[in-house]
Amino acid sequence: MPLNFAAARLFALNERPYLAVALSALVPVKRPGLKTMAVDRQGRIYWDPDLSWTAPEAGWAILHEVQHWLRSHHERAEPFLTAGGCRQCVARQINHCEDAEINDDLEAEGGKLPQHQTRIFPRTLVPPQPNNLLWEQYYQALGPPKEHQHDDPSLLCGSAAHGIPQDYEDPSAPSYGPVEADLIRDQTARDIIAHSKAYGSMAGRLLRWATERVGPPKIAWEQEMTASTHAACRLVAGASDYSYTRPRRRGTFNGVILPAMVRPLPSVVIVLDTSASMSAKVELPLALAEIPGIVRALGQHTVPVICCDTEAAAAQHVTQVAQLQLQGGGGTDMAAGIAAARKLGDVVIVLTDGHTPWGDVKPEGIEIIVGLIGAGAAKRSTVPRYVRSIVHIQTTEDS
Repeated sequence: MPLNFAAARLFALNERPYLAVALSALVPVKRPGLKTMAVDRQGRIYWDPDLSWTAPEAGWAILHEVQHWLRSHHERAEPFLTAGGCRQCVARQINHCEDAEINDDLEAEGGKLPQHQTRIFPRTLVPPQPNNLLWEQYYQALGPPKEHQHDDPSLLCGSAAHGIPQDYEDPSAPSYGPVEADLIRDQTARDIIAHSKAYGSMAGRLLRWATERVGPPKIAWEQEMTASTHAACRLVAGASDYSYTRPRRRGTFNGVILPAMVRPLPSVVIVLDTSASMSAKVELPLALAEIPGIVRALGQHTVPVICCDTEAAAAQHVTQVAQLQLQGGGGTDMAAGIAAARKLGDVVIVLTDGHTPWGDVKPEGIEIIVGLIGAGAAKRSTVPRYVRSIVHIQTTEDS
């Protein structure tokens, strides 16, 4: 029996209603002989009407493909494609790693993909990998692909996965531009967050993606950074104060050297409380939503994040929350995280629900900002007097 795309999409909508906006937005394009499904950067989904997949099988395949587009895999793949080597080989390995990133989430939620896609899981990569990592981490673990060891390029998931247009893609078909696609991603992210609050059951990595995308920080971190002590700052080009350490580029006035405008920028390290009391439904999403705001306030590409329960994990330098591998889940001792952060920066931002000891003596050479997460955190907290600033992060409902 030929594949019924409408029935497959209806199955996908029923299985994952929080992805309804993105699923409904996909533009179906028939491609007899393709032998699979694929999606391009503009939101077109290509499907072979001669496939003998059942509606549920095809529905799970659609749920797989739409996530390449939602997670902007083609944008994340660009640095790897421009690093050299056979682009098709690199693209194929990227695609396999992305499939592993997506499929372990779908499997955990009861998904039953068609056989050609169920082969690719973290455990089926060579060497086998653990679940719940980003595809970039799988790619780095596998190492660079061997030259010219790829098979039929039409089996790739399409340019939404890696950015390389495939022969079967049709640029003349209806599509979405970057602004429209981002609006669809934003609304889908809001629906994911709303579903999580109401029901609390979904892949944690997808929730982290949604939280980072539309979960605005509650704190004006740029103001907090400006208020940090000048002893903990280094000077960079900006417009907050004058300094002769960076003379004005246009030279002198009547022989007088003029100062340039600068702004103080602290070297910041984030300590993230990942103890058992930080729930994956409330406190952790609130904390994770602050990290992009901190990165933007600093005006730099990455910020070190230390996950901490009773012990501090190794710092992870992240550009986006989706890259962060959460570690911990036991008791709590933020003093351990602060001690580790002291070796890396001048200002330490601790994001915690307040259920923690701190240590009686302030570590020398750093300033500490504490973000108390969730309703009632201020009442529970025993934040010591030496903390420079305490900010409260809670939902509108908690306020």
